[in-house]
Amino acid sequence: MTNGTAPAQGGPRGGAKMTIRVYTVNRYGAVIADRGTVRVLDDQAPLPSVDTATMRETATLLLEPDAAPGVLPRPDAEVDALTRTLCGHLELLIPEVERVAERIGAQSVAGYSALSCVWEARSRLESRPSRRYGGTAGHARRLARVLNLLCDQYENLAGQDR
Repeated sequence: MTNGTAPAQGGPRGGAKMTIRVYTVNRYGAVIADRGTVRVLDDQAPLPSVDTATMRETATLLLEPDAAPGVLPRPDAEVDALTRTLCGHLELLIPEVERVAERIGAQSVAGYSALSCVWEARSRLESRPSRRYGGTAGHARRLARVLNLLCDQYENLAGQDR
């Protein structure tokens, strides 16, 4: 099966211009992974609501004052669970911040700032824990900081866009 686009089917959710099937290919052009279907939303569709309060609560668990470097760390299982949750939140929030920033325009200061925060968030998602920078707990804290930053950007831009 090859990559392709098709007009979106009308449905109760509406708002989509088209759907795109996304694949990962190797350097020879062979499909090595099916990444799923992406809905391309209509620019005029209302913004979906993002629960930034829940995202902030998750980030706060790792950034509370007791999470300073000299304090006993959380158990590894808890840090791993929180890291997976933070990654999920970031994967949901990044496309929304991008979408709102593109509506406002990258030429505006707010739009450019938001897109640079998206780049930072993607960089954090791709990075791996390092003992040099605090191990898994340090990695989770960096994810939590960038999640808070993206929540700020989303709330600021969503207010300007509406």
